[in-house]
Amino acid sequence: GLLLNNYDKEVLDKYQINYKEYSSIKSLMISISDYLDNNYYEDLDDLEYVLEHLEETYYYNEVNK
Repeated sequence: GLLLNNYDKEVLDKYQINYKEYSSIKSLMISISDYLDNNYYEDLDDLEYVLEHLEETYYYNEVNK
């Protein structure tokens, strides 16, 4: 499964992004980015925070080996 904390899960649930459907952090990050791009007029600070957290997790677990 994906390495998500409870806050990440709550925020993704709030925006009806089903993180359980994703097999990789990368694909989940792309979906969140698309959601942010398509809803730029909304205040989505919490979702942006989750994306930043996932990017850091991805970097340290996948890129920085």
